[in-house]
This record gives sequence, C-alpha cells and structure tokens, in this order.
Amino acid sequence: PFVLQAAEVIKAAMDILELRLAKTQPSQRGCMLLATVKGDIHDIGKNLVDIILRSNGYRVVNLGTNKGGADIAAAVEAHAPDHVGLSALLVKSTLEMTEILRHLEEKKIRVPVICGGAALTPAFVDAALRPLYRGKVFYAADAFAALKIMNRGTAAAADSVPRKRKPAAAAVVRSLPTPLRAPFSGTRVVHWTLDDILPWLDKKTLIKSRWRMKEGAEAEQFYAESLSLLREKKITRFAGVYGYFNCRRSGKNSLLLSSGGKEFILTFPRRNHVSLADYFNENGDLAPIFIVSCGDAISRLEMELYNSDQYSRYLIVHGFGTQLAESLAAKMHQHIRQELGLAGKRGKRFSPGFPAWPELADQETLISLLQAQRIGVSLSENCQLIPELSVSAMVVCHPQAKYF
Repeated sequence: PFVLQAAEVIKAAMDILELRLAKTQPSQRGCMLLATVKGDIHDIGKNLVDIILRSNGYRVVNLGTNKGGADIAAAVEAHAPDHVGLSALLVKSTLEMTEILRHLEEKKIRVPVICGGAALTPAFVDAALRPLYRGKVFYAADAFAALKIMNRGTAAAADSVPRKRKPAAAAVVRSLPTPLRAPFSGTRVVHWTLDDILPWLDKKTLIKSRWRMKEGAEAEQFYAESLSLLREKKITRFAGVYGYFNCRRSGKNSLLLSSGGKEFILTFPRRNHVSLADYFNENGDLAPIFIVSCGDAISRLEMELYNSDQYSRYLIVHGFGTQLAESLAAKMHQHIRQELGLAGKRGKRFSPGFPAWPELADQETLISLLQAQRIGVSLSENCQLIPELSVSAMVVCHPQAKYF
C-alpha cells in the first residue's frame, strides 16, 4: 500500500506539472500491452502492474480481463508495444497463455512477452510457454520483476525450479459404520451482517498476506478506515446458501450425489495415493455443500477507487473484501460443523480449483444443487463464481480427512 501511495503522489504531481510544462513530444521509457487472459476475470494483479509501470514512466495499454489471442494480436498491431504482459490467477487460465503464444507465433509477432499471476510458476513458463514462441518469454513474480525486465530487457535473476518431493506413503482410510444424518432436507439461504462476520475475520492474514504490511498502529488505522468505508457505502449485508446431499463413493475417485431424483457426479484426482472420494462410504454418505458471497458492491467500489487514482485504498479494499469472503466461508463452515455435531477439527473444507479438487467445471454442479441464483451467484464462461468475492465448498466429514 505504501508503494501505491507513492504512485498516487507521482500521478498527482504529473497532472499538475503537465499543465505548466512546455508542449513537447512526450518522452516515455516504453510501452506495455497488458491483459488478463481469456476465461479469467481477476484483475487486481494486472492493475497493480499497470500502476507501477505508469508511475515509472511507461505507457500502459490495459486491455482488461478475459482476452484471447486474437484480441491481443490485434492490440499489438494497433499499439506497437515494447512488451506484452499476460496475467492469470487460475491454473486453468495458464493454459490459455499457450493458446495466446501460439496465436502470436502464427501472426509472426515477436514482441517480448512477460507472464505472471498467482497460478504461474517459473517451471511452467520454461517448459510449456517458451518453446511455443520465437520471441522472448519471461516469468515475473510481481510488478517489480516486470519493471526490471522492461528496464533491462532480461529477467533480473535466474528462476530456480523447486525439487519434487517424494510422494507420501499410501494412507489407509477407514469406512465409517454409521453415516451422519442431515439436520434438514433441501437447501437453506442465510443472511449475515458485517458485524456477524467480523469475529471470523483473520486480521493477521489480512494485514500480512493481503496488505503486505506489518502489524501495528498503521495497519489498525487501515483496518478502521476500511470498516468505516464499507459502513458509509452501506455494504453490510451478505448471503449464503447451503444443503446436505445424500451421496456415495463410485469407483475409486468419484462421488455420486443425488438431489430431486437426479444424480450428479464429481471426480477427484488421486494425489500421493489419496482422493477426496476415499473419505466417503460406498453404501451411502452425506456431503454438506455451500456457497457464500459478499455480492458485487465491494468490487464496484474497488473500480471507483482505481479509476479515481486512489491506488492505495484500491488495494486495501480489495484485500479486505477477499478476506471478508474467506470469513464468510469460515462462518458457514463452522455453522455446518455445529449442525452436524462434529467435534475437534473434524470436517475439512475443500473448494473447486485447488489441488485436491482442481476441476472448476464442477462449480456448475454446485450452482445447480444449491440454486445459487437465489443469492445472486452465477458462473463465468470459464466456471468462475460471479461476483468474484464468492466462495464455494464441500465439507468432508470423515475424521481422517486432511488437506493435500
């Protein structure tokens, strides 16, 4: 946030100076064409790169989100950038980068491409992206790495590829003799206020991970200002929907859910000899499923702040909203554990898009089972939850269940 505060000062100073300087041909260090790839609607990381580059004298053409190869190739021809920046938050979105590079190669475009995003790794860039494109392809961990690449034309340092860990020994999962009973049939919609959710907000994670700050008076001030802003904008009500579904394990890696006379199947990968399906009985079991959402008001507020050059507050509000969505999920998770009478740490929460359950297309099943449109939640074309600050999950109640 402090870097972004400096960027705000630079932007404000340049706006004043431009009115007083002689009208000459503008001098810029270079141009970056920036986009989040097709199928991905997340833009916080891309926008931070935009802010940092513009504050350092670069021209940025920000195409926005959900852009494919044809969009980017056309923009390269129109704007003649020095670099193309591709951002992807989701694992599935990184595969779209391969299609974009193939398209650029077909068009005989040779502009250097910088790839980044939460789901990307140096190993993937080296093995899957560089061989597809005759132009240079770089990996950038963050906005400052991208800035160094643009300054020097090369990566700042060699990327190290982590060693693969030896797989763990196969776990033996016991079957439970008596499955849990659902507290009710069908699904239920719940509404919570901001004050209901705040006790579940992990302030330490918010400050250290979302805001990249140290705990202390300054962080507390940001926290108080964020709360005040949400209350001022009347962003104080949130919703969730959940239900308990009869299910059974099918084969080695699949879970068969039933609802309203219909059957739905979820298939999970086997990692280190374990699949989520292992934690369910073949002869009948119970799968609690939920979706919670902050709505779209926080995202709209973020864009207002970004478009008015309030970069620091933009980051602060986004981090607060992301942690608030996680707090909603934590409250719903605990609510389900209490209804089922699960003791200790029993009842782990798993979501699509993560290693134990990577298939985002399963969001369609969850949306259908819960009729999530009742709380305003739908899916993008790439099966991401809309609004962005929403969380879906299944609670796995087997006492041996663990995260992997």
